[in-house]
Amino acid sequence: IEDSVLQKKKITSPEKWGAVPDKNQYQYQKEELAAFCHFGPNTFNEVEWGEHYGDKEPNEIFKLDNDFAADEYVKTLKDAGFHKLIVTAKHHDGFRIWNSEYTDYDCAEAGYKQGQGDILEEISAACTKYDMDMGLYLSPWDIHDPSYGYKDEQGNPVTDKNQDVKDYNEYYNNQLKEILGNDKYGNDGHFTEVWMDGAKGTGADAQEYDFEKWFKTIQSEEGKEAGFDADCMLFGAEA
Repeated sequence: IEDSVLQKKKITSPEKWGAVPDKNQYQYQKEELAAFCHFGPNTFNEVEWGEHYGDKEPNEIFKLDNDFAADEYVKTLKDAGFHKLIVTAKHHDGFRIWNSEYTDYDCAEAGYKQGQGDILEEISAACTKYDMDMGLYLSPWDIHDPSYGYKDEQGNPVTDKNQDVKDYNEYYNNQLKEILGNDKYGNDGHFTEVWMDGAKGTGADAQEYDFEKWFKTIQSEEGKEAGFDADCMLFGAEA
């Protein structure tokens, strides 16, 4: 049947009902395949989940010298049909796969490429090369850092958060800025999604997460406020 024999009837579009997806959410559903990849201390220690590695030094738990093949890593996903790579930059164990100025618990301190290597930067460069969208997982729960939870100057737990001497929410927020505000991270400097979840370990209930503060940071760097045509998607941050 040709267009010429069809009746030309104009139909009014239905009104929106309920929540509708924004551009990023719609694209997410259309693409169907996103890879969520973990790479960190657990890779070398046969541990599945976030773990407390105690007083072990970074080079004892993260045993990579020079041979991380980021290009092959991303190309394999791209060839398999994935459209996005969500990278675990920090899991509950607190170890970072980028070089952070806020801690020495990272891949530089572990000796990767004589302290000059940065796994997140290398993955980002490969994602930019193959135009693979990126998501960031940054665990709010941090088993390792002493600022997590409410503690006095001696490191003893306190029940009154006003007595807390180190602000973990600010510490976490600084790391969001460190990654999202640096063009060397992400696909061409951009992340379309941030995962954080609300996970807490036993005895960690004293730490409240300032999600609103973190959301503002994320959108100021990766959302409409930063000039993008849609806000950054957020996953797992409770309500």
